[in-house]
Amino acid sequence: MADVPELDPDSDDAESLEAKLREYSQAIRSEWEDAQVTLSDEQDAETFSIDFAKEQLPNNLAMIQWLSQNSTSDSVRLNAAKYLTDIARKAAVDDGDPMEKLMKKLTSPGSN
Repeated sequence: MADVPELDPDSDDAESLEAKLREYSQAIRSEWEDAQVTLSDEQDAETFSIDFAKEQLPNNLAMIQWLSQNSTSDSVRLNAAKYLTDIARKAAVDDGDPMEKLMKKLTSPGSN
């Protein structure tokens, strides 16, 4: 990161102020160019946002769970609980019906 020069606001020297302005401008350009070099073409804002959301998923779910238990608003608690229930229901459907699995296990020959 480029060093930013100090600017004396009490100075009346226009030439000195112009020189400082050029230094600021060059420092900003240098910082911008350094930032552009570090970003790859594939790392755009959308990809970065999706990756960030994936990294924060456990924290976000923990916050929703906390809200479902501790919010002072009934509607917030209800909506948070509904959301978590929907997630759990989808996971249960994806995993299969546990009661059906249990019944098959109990009724299959050799389960005794």
